Amino acid sequence: MAGKAGIVLVVTILLLSGFSLLYVFNAPTQTAGGLTDPSNLPVKGTMNITIYADSGGWNYSHGPINPTLYIPLDYIVTFTVIEEDNLPHTLTINKGAKENSGASLTLVSSGQLTQVPGHVAKATYEFFTTGVYTYWCTFHPATMVAQIQVNATASNGTTANSSAVNSAVPFHSFQPYSNFVEPVSMMIMKTMKTAAVMVH
Repeated sequence: MAGKAGIVLVVTILLLSGFSLLYVFNAPTQTAGGLTDPSNLPVKGTMNITIYADSGGWNYSHGPINPTLYIPLDYIVTFTVIEEDNLPHTLTINKGAKENSGASLTLVSSGQLTQVPGHVAKATYEFFTTGVYTYWCTFHPATMVAQIQVNATASNGTTANSSAVNSAVPFHSFQPYSNFVEPVSMMIMKTMKTAAVMVH
């Protein structure tokens, strides 16, 4: 029995090490491709946008697929990305009407958004330049790609919920550990339960 317990411990340590390395190598990009750090710029308000990550398209089972997002200028947007299909995804943005990996910024990496359906990852970004942006997934660029219109309103003349903010906030506020540790803990517990069943 002591030998089997040792195997369980080694497997658990290997899993933890592997997931830790996965997170480190997929850590979010802080600056890239000409998307300048907008910290210390005036902020007019905040918005919350929730999108579902599915290889068939953003929001594949939750309304219009790959919806265009309308964002007022100088608003900080908190993106909530929810895993849907057990596949790796990123939330990557760039200026322009189509994806451009050479001038992009990954807000949510595959290390932050684990492949556990229902898992949530969040990131913020302030859109401080008007125009068209693209948001996309680096793993599924053909199907998970859509546009962001900055300094625009939706066709019904409304924007997402917003509230006034009087001071600048940091460029990104990632939640890497709270979004990463919980799924790893669940996987370790499942592994330990499976190993315990094997021991008995």
